[in-house]
Amino acid sequence: DQAFYSEKLVKKTTLEKILTPYKGKSGYGWGITKYADHKLVVKGGALHGFSAIMSRFPDDELCVVFLANVDNYTLFHGPDVSRAIMLDQPYTLPEERKIVKVDKKIYQKLVGVYEMDPGVNIKITIEDNTIFLYYPHGEKTEIFPTSDYTYYIKVANTELQFLRDDKNNITSLRIYGNFAEKICKKIK
Repeated sequence: DQAFYSEKLVKKTTLEKILTPYKGKSGYGWGITKYADHKLVVKGGALHGFSAIMSRFPDDELCVVFLANVDNYTLFHGPDVSRAIMLDQPYTLPEERKIVKVDKKIYQKLVGVYEMDPGVNIKITIEDNTIFLYYPHGEKTEIFPTSDYTYYIKVANTELQFLRDDKNNITSLRIYGNFAEKICKKIK
């Protein structure tokens, strides 16, 4: 982290470009937002039971890095709790999510293609009675139900909510977590 405060890693002008939001809250792969009125710069990643997140408060010269190899990411969501502790904010320890049984007829209603951005789609599929999300680049991950229309991804702090019209048809998918929210329209 200390390399960010000198020009040993990159020039100051380059770092300013990297940490300037260009599309929403993103700047060259870093999430840029505020937390308790402090600038927060976040970089994270997850893959099949492993996750990592670096939370930097550059104006306060605070940084915390979490590495995890647990299957249920929310069993203890350290980054959220540590940010609150560092900045003297209230926090609660999360509880483990309870997976519920969902009727396979509902699973069938969820299957489809959802548009994240023009030309960028994710798919929901069922394989051997298990429901999956396929990312735009083709990687798949199992999603776990907490209710008929609410799911989560274990390797990331991401929740999915399938939105319905007044006739109970699925219209879109709300994806939220890690300071972001996206509504993806069902197109197939």
